[in-house]
Amino acid sequence: MIARLTRPRRDDAGMTLVELLVSMMLLVVVGGICVTIFASLSRTQVRQSDESQGLQDVQTVIERLSRDLREARGVDNTATATQLTLWLDYNSDYVQTADETITWKLSLNTATNHYDVLRINGNNVSIVEGRTLVSQLAFSYNATPKTNATVVTVDMQYDPVTGGFATAKHSQFQVRMRNVQ
Repeated sequence: MIARLTRPRRDDAGMTLVELLVSMMLLVVVGGICVTIFASLSRTQVRQSDESQGLQDVQTVIERLSRDLREARGVDNTATATQLTLWLDYNSDYVQTADETITWKLSLNTATNHYDVLRINGNNVSIVEGRTLVSQLAFSYNATPKTNATVVTVDMQYDPVTGGFATAKHSQFQVRMRNVQ
């Protein structure tokens, strides 16, 4: 009998360099696609979260400002088109005192380059009602003496997305003051 020499099987030889390079390239392509999808989803989530927070803050400002306007006796003489000062006669004595004024105005937030909407009571205690969203706030009222104003128009522009993904939104409303002298 003649002994035959057998060669080792190729199955156990491992991977060739070409196979290794092809698998690495496929891994890089799939990884790149996954990273792109994840980044896109993350930006979308941030945009939607900012939009939701922006709408919530604007609703809060509108509700609280409307409440103050309805309860006010009049617009104070120190009010301007960008700062609204109201007289709320808390004790119903028809005498205006310093602690019965409420001032609504914008304050620049230097960290974000947007404005906070402040509500300052007569004791100079500031409460931030809307954070870093409002870019413009204007008040208008038609009254020869401001204390006889009966309707106040509020015009507000806000940017709900701080990353610049969306355009600024606009809100305008009118409130009739009920407690005018």
